[in-house]
Amino acid sequence: MTKIQSLLTTSRDCAGIEPFVDAESVANLLAITRREVIDRARRGELPAHPLPPGPVGRGERRKWRFRMSEIVAFMDARNPASSDMILLGSPRRQKEKSA
Repeated sequence: MTKIQSLLTTSRDCAGIEPFVDAESVANLLAITRREVIDRARRGELPAHPLPPGPVGRGERRKWRFRMSEIVAFMDARNPASSDMILLGSPRRQKEKSA
């Protein structure tokens, strides 16, 4: 079982429904920063589900949630041969991980 298959298998709850994950989880999978995940979601470059901001006047920002299966399918569609590779890793993030 590949790393991505095991992530998808363990991410489903007992009812078989895949839970949403936050931007940090997607950032770890893709080896990019959390901020970059959110920016790509805003631009439509990653499949994402925006949650409505909090009550008006509190100044809360929109939150984003993701499904790992959608991220993996999206990445496979971009490059089918590399579903187990880090596809979007930025040099900055790779430098942070090696330090």
